[in-house]
Amino acid sequence: MPHQEGWRWCSLCSVLYYGPNANGHCPASNNGPHNPNGSGDYSVSHNDKIHDTNHQQENWRWCSHCANLHFAPEHGHCIRGAPHNTDGSGHYILAHQAVPDHAQAGWKWCKNCSSLFFPGTTGGVCARGGKHDPTGSGNYAVHHKAHAAGHGQPAPTQQTQQTQQTHTVTTHYPNMIVTTTHRT
Repeated sequence: MPHQEGWRWCSLCSVLYYGPNANGHCPASNNGPHNPNGSGDYSVSHNDKIHDTNHQQENWRWCSHCANLHFAPEHGHCIRGAPHNTDGSGHYILAHQAVPDHAQAGWKWCKNCSSLFFPGTTGGVCARGGKHDPTGSGNYAVHHKAHAAGHGQPAPTQQTQQTQQTHTVTTHYPNMIVTTTHRT
């Protein structure tokens, strides 16, 4: 199955966008470019036919305005204030309800903007405002080559501090810090 490389996860709005030629427009950066910091290298099945109707979903397209991968039958909502523009888009197929080899699971479809996003720790930022809404979404997987930081997001770092009375673990995620304290 032919795959198109060059897809990235935006660390600001959490969508999958096509990155080699342009960085699109991100709702979390006031319509500025998407931010690939912490992203691995993703590829999406491109201009092929479905081989497994139970575990693949077609009708995904690239938006020429925001660069997001979105589910085309819904047309969604682009950050530019209109439906996504599929001019020049190929036809994309995603793994659905299954996780092929070398793929990252956990991707979702947003019912408001129709984009594919990785919920991670923040839920991302939707072009319609607020967080992405995965209500009604299946589970999607995207082919992925992780960088040293890991699956689409920087690896959390941990600091441990222990005294006679408490044991504290602080975990730093890209958009959140979690501190857990246990009494000893």
